[in-house]
Amino acid sequence: MNPSDWQRFLSRHDMHWDRAPLAWHEGAFLGNGLLGVMVFQLGNALTFELGRSDVYDGQPAPRDDFNAVTYTHSRLPIGRLLLCPSGRMTGMQLRLELQTAQLSGTISTDRGQIRLRSYVHAIDPVLVCQAIASGGESVAWRFEHERSITPRDHPGKPPPPAYRANPDPLVDVHTAGGVCVQPLHAGGAYATAWRIAADTLVASIAFSTGGSTARSDAPSAVDQFLQRPRQQAHDAWWRRWYPRHFVGLPDARVESFYWRQIYKLGAATRPDRPAMDLLGPWYRPTRWPGYWWNVNTQVAYYPLYASNRIDLVEPLLAMTEANVANLAANVPDVPGALGLGRASGPDMRCLVESETGNLPWVLHHFWLCWAYTRDDAYLRRLFPLLKGSMNYSLHLLQEGRDGHLHLPRTTSPEYGESRDANYDLSWLRWGAATLLDMAARLGVHDPDSGKWRRVLDRLVSWPTDERGLRVGADLSYDRPHHHYSHLAMIYPLYLMNWEQPQSRDLIERSCENWRALGGWSEFSRPAAIAMDASMGRSDHVIGDLHALMDECDPNTMHNGASSPVLDGGLGLVTAVNEVLLGSWGSAITVFPAVPPEWDDVSFSRMLAQGGFEVSATRTGGRTRLVTVTSLAARPCRLRTSIPGAVRVQIEGHEETEQPTDGAISLRLAKGQTAIITPATD
Repeated sequence: MNPSDWQRFLSRHDMHWDRAPLAWHEGAFLGNGLLGVMVFQLGNALTFELGRSDVYDGQPAPRDDFNAVTYTHSRLPIGRLLLCPSGRMTGMQLRLELQTAQLSGTISTDRGQIRLRSYVHAIDPVLVCQAIASGGESVAWRFEHERSITPRDHPGKPPPPAYRANPDPLVDVHTAGGVCVQPLHAGGAYATAWRIAADTLVASIAFSTGGSTARSDAPSAVDQFLQRPRQQAHDAWWRRWYPRHFVGLPDARVESFYWRQIYKLGAATRPDRPAMDLLGPWYRPTRWPGYWWNVNTQVAYYPLYASNRIDLVEPLLAMTEANVANLAANVPDVPGALGLGRASGPDMRCLVESETGNLPWVLHHFWLCWAYTRDDAYLRRLFPLLKGSMNYSLHLLQEGRDGHLHLPRTTSPEYGESRDANYDLSWLRWGAATLLDMAARLGVHDPDSGKWRRVLDRLVSWPTDERGLRVGADLSYDRPHHHYSHLAMIYPLYLMNWEQPQSRDLIERSCENWRALGGWSEFSRPAAIAMDASMGRSDHVIGDLHALMDECDPNTMHNGASSPVLDGGLGLVTAVNEVLLGSWGSAITVFPAVPPEWDDVSFSRMLAQGGFEVSATRTGGRTRLVTVTSLAARPCRLRTSIPGAVRVQIEGHEETEQPTDGAISLRLAKGQTAIITPATD
């Protein structure tokens, strides 16, 4: 599509408000991966609730106290800018334009009107808000700082006695703006600066950990922007953002929600900015003000792969590499080992208690980056980290009387403790196999390779019962729960998969048991859709997608227990991508689980494992066109979903092929494209 086509397409999915959003969960959100703003009415003012994704506390806490760490190393509130009309607000109309990431609209009062245009600059760390008053109306701006203390408030889990609010801020307000500097007990500070020039306010938030540079950095960012606004740079960034891939769906509601999540991802992260926590760059009081490592943080990154945005996974990888010393200190009794507890700040500092699969789940993202690009640099980064993680798991293994290797009691996230927990067995088996594969590919002769082979040869098999996969040897999956950690070998690891005929009955029973018992939360349905798609089943796709949207807030954010969890809405992108394109097994599968109601579906430039860009068009319920471009010069097996023989064109050369076992084989040089159509057309 050309730029005008993109503009018309995205305008269908712009977010509209015909009345004022009255709370955070109704508001319009803006962001650039560092600064985040949520806009909604509060009293007789329009509130711009401010957030910055790296503003964390860092007060001392014992590493072995998970609850203490979640208080002392948590996100901190900043405050809000208030647009205050002189008259009483009587109405509001707003529009969030996805293509330009700008909020515009009008505020009506009993004295006149205010025309509004606002955005967070795509590159520069500034919020820009133009407010033009007319009639008898006028505009005043006010900043309200928030007390600098953790927002975590979890029933039954009080803060540690030594934790205290940070000192009072230093506020300097004048006619044309102001600065609020918030010092921290842990050292450093964060500062908010704002300037008003004619009808435009420009604000910035700065953060410094080892000194007081935030005091000067925030005003400097504002002044630099006022001298050189760079509107074109902002617009150009967002114009480049969307065409990385395309998805068109016949379900208007799902399609709009999908593209609003693509906008959300563009507002939430950048390759050179902090990794996404449960809030993203936005802020509101929450019981989960950080990174949660037993599912939420990991699944928030799944939408990026097939959507052809792998560069945005880099902050998670870089954060992991930067904190190796803390990962080692999280398992202090095991030399050479690395581990990660349940939750932390950006320093990943949290003692491993009894959840041992959390770090391997993070490291799986290094492997996924390699799988989708075939860039061995990811494997070279992964190898020492995964070896350290494996060292901790090896330390736990015990040989049983049956001759198999067993795990002691560990925790399957939030469900319970058991010996031989399937969550940990899954990641242990994946880790051992991946280390051996990497060593062979990279030419590494590691002295521990014998230990990894021993794991694959002698590790106990998955605990099962009549329901399917158990949580562990001591614990059946027999009550409602949202976690699918006991099914990790099915998804996301595919160690047990539909290409194994001997596994199909167990996969079916296990997935049906999890679905039947219910108790799901925001991350459950995307995983369930992915599992169904791996089986080629579309029965629940439409119902699950609409249920997921129903469970989200009006502005597509998701609040669990009145606390934001960023992965909630983003999971719909993961789910739709899995329905459109599967690449986990021996072949790339086009439209593996498209519901029959979706007669007309198309996608382009989606990324598949093996290093391929894939596009496809389905009209009238039939696949009419598939194109595959090789990014890494690897052979490709492709299930096109076209019945019967297909016509394959590669650089002008054309052949007719009859699929074998439902797939055709392609050999493409790097950069070559194959065009596949029905042979009968």
